[in-house]
Amino acid sequence: MWRCCGRISYSDFSYATKQPIVQPSEHPYASTIKAALARIFHLGVKGTLTELRPKYWVVKARLSVRTMISSCNLCRRCGGLAYKAPPSLPLPSFRVTEHSPFSYSGVDNASALSLKLLFLGED
Repeated sequence: MWRCCGRISYSDFSYATKQPIVQPSEHPYASTIKAALARIFHLGVKGTLTELRPKYWVVKARLSVRTMISSCNLCRRCGGLAYKAPPSLPLPSFRVTEHSPFSYSGVDNASALSLKLLFLGED
């Protein structure tokens, strides 16, 4: 088993984070990728890589994870499905009828004047 040494050797992280285990892309321990995929509930490539990288450094990790996801039946069945957009509701009447400007919103221009008078001591 090989460990990868990097620039964070003197940090306060755990030993497994500072020096992750190196796994070649054709490594027979594909079960680590499967376990990470199950831990994050088959979230996808980015989530699986985020789950793997603190402990393992897999060579060609993205390709290995993508291959594993393409062979996973649950990921293939659920992946790529978009959420159905909710039906759009009609706009309220005050938004579609004509009114005078600022009848439903306002601009407060007097607060700066009252603050200036407060700081000057005038009332």
